[in-house]
Amino acid sequence: MAATTTPAGFSAMPCSSCNCSSAPLTVADFDAFFRGGLWCCRFCGQTLSLWRLVRAAVGSAHTLLPGAVAIGAARSSFGTMVLKRDELAVLDVGSLGVPPDAKILGVFLTPVGGGENDGHLVPAITAQSFTRAPVPHQLHFHGYPILGGSDATDVSVLCNWMAPTGDPELVPLWSAIEAYSSGAYQEAIVPAAVAVEYKLASVLRAYFKQFAGEGRVDDFLQNGVTFSYQLNPLLPAVMHGVGAPKLRDEVANKLSWLRGKRNKVAHKHEAVTQDEAADAVVAALFGYQYLALYGPLPAKASP
Repeated sequence: MAATTTPAGFSAMPCSSCNCSSAPLTVADFDAFFRGGLWCCRFCGQTLSLWRLVRAAVGSAHTLLPGAVAIGAARSSFGTMVLKRDELAVLDVGSLGVPPDAKILGVFLTPVGGGENDGHLVPAITAQSFTRAPVPHQLHFHGYPILGGSDATDVSVLCNWMAPTGDPELVPLWSAIEAYSSGAYQEAIVPAAVAVEYKLASVLRAYFKQFAGEGRVDDFLQNGVTFSYQLNPLLPAVMHGVGAPKLRDEVANKLSWLRGKRNKVAHKHEAVTQDEAADAVVAALFGYQYLALYGPLPAKASP
């Protein structure tokens, strides 16, 4: 059994300048970005492009602090457990505050105490098979002796996990992040694109219903304009008309790329690299945040 030290979980954006983990991203961070501002590290004071910062975090190979935790889609919980010689140790991640319906992205165990030449126990998992199936919430270990071992060894535990979102519109984005975090890069592309398509259609529907009936608006969005035309020129024209800040070029260009990549993956089963999947997740995140900030229209504040 593990003793929790972070029952609510932890998430934070690492600064690419000083490598310190700053506060989690907020709506204000995205609003500042879309209005031309820079993200500021609270530790070193360095100002950075939020787009580049998030892209670096998502694409990082940092195992203990993956991109999903950095952007706040997943959380990390910490604790300790004790391995005893000749005893089965049971780790229930629920004792770390992980919800029963959470998806486990990774569990990391590190023996603590003693020098490199001292005997200790290391956790050896007991499992009959290893598959790509979800990591169970209860894991069983034996203490494997090193250099003669010891009677007991403290082990630090880190668990990265994603809880289901309560917002139906966020489900595709969460699915894309989960797929990327699991190394299923091809499976991240379609839900990343769908996350923006659904949110964009919702925002445009709310806006145009001010001028036409619901049936007429739905027919227009489903049959009159494709996602490509909704993204450009329809969205920029509508946002300009209500005083919202312009969608930044780096986001708009990558969303246009994502639309094309989605079609290639869906219709041609095109391969997807890690870099492409990271681009897709980041584009979807920023696209969704832009639409959530300034829609349903009118925008909340003038630029």
